[in-house]
Amino acid sequence: MRQNKLKRIVTFGFVGCLATIVHLLSAHIVLVFTQNAIASMLLGFMPAFVFSYLGHRFLTFSDATSGSPIRFFIVAFSGLIFSLFVLSALDDTHAWVGLTLSICLIPLWTYVMSHLWVFSLSQK
Repeated sequence: MRQNKLKRIVTFGFVGCLATIVHLLSAHIVLVFTQNAIASMLLGFMPAFVFSYLGHRFLTFSDATSGSPIRFFIVAFSGLIFSLFVLSALDDTHAWVGLTLSICLIPLWTYVMSHLWVFSLSQK
C-alpha cells in the first residue's frame, strides 16, 4: 500500500513536470508574440491541460475505476485562476519570472484534488 502511494506520487511528479514544461513552453511562445502574460498563461494552459489529464488518467491514476475530465478541468482551471492571482501580484517582476512562479504553484493543488475528487480509485 505504501509503495503504491509512493509510486503514484513519483508518477504524478513526472507527469506534472512534463505538463508544467508544456505549459511553460506554450506560454513563453505565446508571450513572444503577444507580450501579454495573462493571455500567455491562458493559452499555454490548454495544451498542458490535455497532456496532464491524459497522463494522470492513464499513468498516475491508472488503477482508477473512473476519472472525470470535467472534474479534472475544474481542478486544473481553479489552479490556473489561483496562479493568475499570483501572476498579478508579481506584476512588478519580469513577465517570465511571474509566469514561471505562478505555473509552478499549480501541481500540489492538482495532486490533492485529483486524488480526493477526480479519480475514483479501486479498493484493493
